[in-house]
Amino acid sequence: MGHDNVEDCLRRADVCLLVGTRLPLLARGSLDRALAATDVLCIGPEPPFVAGTALGGDLREALLAVTARLPAFPRPFPRHAGPRPAPAPSPPPHALGRTLPHRQAVGAVEAALPQDAHVFVDAGNAGASAVHLLPAPRRGRFVVAVGMGGMGYTFGAGIGAALATGRRTYVLAGDGAFFMHGMEVHTAVEYAAPVTFVIFNNNAHAMCALREEFFQGGVRTDDSFARTDLAAGVAAAFPSLDATGAGDVAQLRAALLRGNAGSGPAFVAVDCDPREIPPFLPFPARTDSAGVTTHPNDTTKKQTSDERGVVQIG
Repeated sequence: MGHDNVEDCLRRADVCLLVGTRLPLLARGSLDRALAATDVLCIGPEPPFVAGTALGGDLREALLAVTARLPAFPRPFPRHAGPRPAPAPSPPPHALGRTLPHRQAVGAVEAALPQDAHVFVDAGNAGASAVHLLPAPRRGRFVVAVGMGGMGYTFGAGIGAALATGRRTYVLAGDGAFFMHGMEVHTAVEYAAPVTFVIFNNNAHAMCALREEFFQGGVRTDDSFARTDLAAGVAAAFPSLDATGAGDVAQLRAALLRGNAGSGPAFVAVDCDPREIPPFLPFPARTDSAGVTTHPNDTTKKQTSDERGVVQIG
């Protein structure tokens, strides 16, 4: 999803260790220059897509080879800044009524998230916001599938994790992902899986629309949907499911805590602005010298709110 802290850490690292990825173009983003100046080791049977050394064969031997290159004594983790604030969204001319900013919605999830929960983050604007703004639970897993982990994967993956572990599992996805595979909710209801679905509904493939506006000269109507009330629809389809349409942070947090207290699935939908720019590195912030960010097609402006070590990307 892009974070400039990664580039900063790479510049200061002795070694970049790739685990579970060969860093194809979409995964490495704009890191080529920093990677070229860093020793890269890749654990896997095939070489990475960047200059580096592949450590194939037995995994145990490969890990021993990696640790042999580390200093004899542990060194502090290099200091780096925290998450960057997301640009303030420009007010859309076609406002859909009351919407909840991503930062506030993710903050409500953070406040309710059990520390032993598993979190599955889907693609799109909701995923970009969650990756940057939601701390991983200390005793759970935080799963993000980029590359071939297509939109909607979180529904099946989250249900599977909930059934396999018995732990409360959170699925964070947008309405576009829900329309692709979201009716797997049916499986969660049938098997009483302890999974909470949090749907960020902006009635659009909003990341696609923003990409078109930033890079392709304009937004097509294909990526804008008619308004849907997902919570009402899911509640009608599954009367036994606790389905909530949260209109503000308090309602969202209350619904999440109610889901945590139960033993089965819960479903919460929040309305978001389709033109809110997520903290996604490829979307350049239009910032002038006064620190003001503007939307590419908007004239309205709003105020935006030396140790070396090993960087692990996996």
